[in-house]
Amino acid sequence: MDQYYQVANYLIEDQLQAMQLIIDVATGASEEDESFLYKIDNDYFERQFLLRLISLATKRSQQTKTKGKLLNHVKKKACIYLFEIRGESVDNIAMVLNISHQEVLAYIDHIQMNFATAQERDNGRPLN
Repeated sequence: MDQYYQVANYLIEDQLQAMQLIIDVATGASEEDESFLYKIDNDYFERQFLLRLISLATKRSQQTKTKGKLLNHVKKKACIYLFEIRGESVDNIAMVLNISHQEVLAYIDHIQMNFATAQERDNGRPLN
């Protein structure tokens, strides 16, 4: 469960809410299928748990901020995590986050631009 806590804390940046998020996802999954948590070491069920966690984090962010800033922040972070760490495809990310392919690609492009800018800043010269 530690890896899920790290993801939850990365997405919402609040330790208490991150732990509550994991508890709620685990409780919901257990209510649907009592043996779900015993199957969590299976890749399929591990992925399902992660997707539920991201989905719930996104829904909760909608409830806490009305201006949509936090929602976009959570979706952007989830996109980064799914693409960079999990190696998910653009199609899967778009489906999980319920956003367009263009939004996913924009988030990924934004990541790469920030990385290039950071490298340029650290090296003190342009990357041309």
